[in-house]
Amino acid sequence: MKKPETGRYYSVRLIRSNMKLNIYGELFPVAPELAHEYVMATIDVKERKVKLFLDKTQVDEFNYKLQ
Repeated sequence: MKKPETGRYYSVRLIRSNMKLNIYGELFPVAPELAHEYVMATIDVKERKVKLFLDKTQVDEFNYKLQ
């Protein structure tokens, strides 16, 4: 099966006390202020980025390569 080249995937995640965002087994460090908060992670396939939102505010961004 061919990997997608465009599109977005959305995932709601709870940031635990270890302050790591877990996206399908890959861990990303986040700010301590996000501990115990639910965040929305948007994976943009074309841009190869994970954008992290708290409520409607973007709070972080990471490079991401679809595996």
